[in-house]
Amino acid sequence: MKLYHCNARVILASVALVLLTIARAVPAQEFLPPEEQEERGKFWIGVDGFSTRLGFEFSGDRQGVLGGTIDLGYLGSERLRLRPFGEVGFGNENDSYVVGTDLILRLTSEREIAIPYFGLGFGVFGSESCGELPNCPEIWPILTLGFDVRVQSRINWLIEYRSEDSFGRHRIFVGLATRSGG
Repeated sequence: MKLYHCNARVILASVALVLLTIARAVPAQEFLPPEEQEERGKFWIGVDGFSTRLGFEFSGDRQGVLGGTIDLGYLGSERLRLRPFGEVGFGNENDSYVVGTDLILRLTSEREIAIPYFGLGFGVFGSESCGELPNCPEIWPILTLGFDVRVQSRINWLIEYRSEDSFGRHRIFVGLATRSGG
């Protein structure tokens, strides 16, 4: 398998283009109070929300990080979510990227003002110098800890810590997220 060298700016521009295309194609949702919403059941797949975040890596490459996630549904409970993500590291000579999936457990219901959560997942790491490095790209285990704080009925601030590469890299994020509203 031949790996092609890809600039992180090209990846970031591609991700931004895909997100803008999705944002234009997805219709606005009408808010229904919790008592008027239909039950989705314990297993549901579909876009339930998304987030964007900005942060920094304070170990490893010590770089700024831009990321985003999409909530893709419930797995057995409204609190257990499948959440693909993407991150682009920038600000030093070796831009990096991670794409992967988390399984997130939200510790309180959507009706709470603050929602703590944790997750486990995996991601594929790569960088601009991937062609020169052995074992690149790599698959990393990922641990996620964070919480959402409601700003409006369907918008949250989030603060999130991510440990990547078996606790070899540590990232902190602050961002905005949509939520299902309960």
